[in-house]
Amino acid sequence: LEWPTVQKTIRYASSLAHQQDINIDFILSSNGIKITPDTLSVLKEFDVKLELSLDGTPETQRKFRPAIRRRDSYLESHATHYELIKSSGVRHEILMVIHPNNSHEFDANFQHISSLGWRNIHAMFGQGFLWSKEQMVNFSQSLLRVGTYLNKQWQMGDDVVLTHLQTPP
Repeated sequence: LEWPTVQKTIRYASSLAHQQDINIDFILSSNGIKITPDTLSVLKEFDVKLELSLDGTPETQRKFRPAIRRRDSYLESHATHYELIKSSGVRHEILMVIHPNNSHEFDANFQHISSLGWRNIHAMFGQGFLWSKEQMVNFSQSLLRVGTYLNKQWQMGDDVVLTHLQTPP
């Protein structure tokens, strides 16, 4: 995230939109590694929706989104910064990619993200992969377990939401 460039672009586009009397919406997709209170303040000021990539458990995140230079893609992500982001008032959601080789663990990954406090989890299939029949069956079984989990959570008053999954892999 090249924050100075992003910030300058948001401010410039907002200024142009205001001059033209045009409403403009921004969405920032990020792994969240460089999200700070100052960053969140600017995002809030311009009503930027923050989309944060997190695919599940630490093991899943490290396997399918490895970091460079011996960094830890899970520990350095926003995974454990829910309260900071929530308290900022910035609109946000988690983007959870389901890889075919991990389709059988969709429920465990979803539940992990939910257990961290994230409520709006936008799941989508990994692009550019061919899914085998076995992987699709594994995913459908895991999706049923997510449905059971969601029903239990909703009965307890939890507002966790699973969105997307509109197109088959």
